[in-house]
Amino acid sequence: MSRASQGGRRRLAVRLVLVVALLVAGLALATYRPAPSLPDGLVPEPGTYDVRILRDDFGVPHIFGRTDADAAYGLAFAHAEDDFPTMQGALLAARGKLASVYGKDAAPNDYMVALLQIDAVVDAGYPRLPADTRALCEAYADGLRKRLDELVAALADLRQADEAAAAGLLDEVERGETTPESAARLIRE
Repeated sequence: MSRASQGGRRRLAVRLVLVVALLVAGLALATYRPAPSLPDGLVPEPGTYDVRILRDDFGVPHIFGRTDADAAYGLAFAHAEDDFPTMQGALLAARGKLASVYGKDAAPNDYMVALLQIDAVVDAGYPRLPADTRALCEAYADGLRKRLDELVAALADLRQADEAAAAGLLDEVERGETTPESAARLIRE
């Protein structure tokens, strides 16, 4: 085969590759559809969620929200009501803090979280998520925070009630209406 015919075949092959590449690019451009922008009102303003959580006779939550973000908020709230300890454990694991609660047996998890730099990966990737996905994540976090705020307030109320009861018992002991032994029995009950 002569060099001229080899050169001609190479040029033909290059032209064929270019034509195929142009066809593929044209097909890609012809079928490309940008992601639709979110209509106004699809994602609620942070902190404002329109959600109802109804529980059936078995205690199963049924969550109704006007938007997906509303439902994510309600889902997190109901999830935290039902199983906060598991959620707390998952959060500790994701943050590489299990050993601080469960001791040295949980240290391998914490080591892997640090080794894989999970926080840095999440911090770098989160802004690149679509806005509606970030809205779902933030709504879920808001629902979890809301339930946590309620738990903290309930604990504060219990503490105040305990302190008031203790103060009342001390007053009774000082007035001689209650003995220290009977007050101690009341506290233990």
